[in-house]
Amino acid sequence: MLQPQLIHGGYIEGWAFTPQEILTGLAAALFHDTGLIQTENDLEGTGAKYTVGHEQRSINLMQDYLSKINYPSEGIKDGAAIIHCTILNLPADQIAFRSPEVQTLGKILGTADLLAQMADRNYLEKLVLLFEEFQEAHLPGFDSKDTLYQKTEDFYEFVVKKRFSNDFSSVKTFMSTHFKHRWDLDRDLYVESISKILII
Repeated sequence: MLQPQLIHGGYIEGWAFTPQEILTGLAAALFHDTGLIQTENDLEGTGAKYTVGHEQRSINLMQDYLSKINYPSEGIKDGAAIIHCTILNLPADQIAFRSPEVQTLGKILGTADLLAQMADRNYLEKLVLLFEEFQEAHLPGFDSKDTLYQKTEDFYEFVVKKRFSNDFSSVKTFMSTHFKHRWDLDRDLYVESISKILII
């Protein structure tokens, strides 16, 4: 979970997040993939079958849990908007946010979700499992594991980087700010890791 580092970088750059906004952002991060979890009575296949649309299932689980602990309704709505930023084909400007701060926290989660996945040192090995998930979810365009490997570099170059820059307003730079302020490093170790993994 990379939100704390990105939130810290955003704070250093002048974003005045309230404690509740930060808590909501972290709650959204914890719940954003729970929609892939099967229920006790769902014994067929795996949670991968919920890949398409799992974000709404995640939102439903979050809303149910936060309501039970009397979390502020405003925060629950904010959390839903933040999770919507993890829907890969949903432009951020089509999501309704209560404030620029909540919008930025959504962009932070969307950025962290992609950054953590692709900077994982075992990312290429995990593509085998990802292919199996895609097969169960009946996602088109991936006829073989080789196809997924071949498309990965283009996915980063033409989808992920565009998402970082356009949809998420380059909040990825908050990571460099975090590293500089916290560790006195003028580097973004996560982007460096991606470059090494994909050899780009």
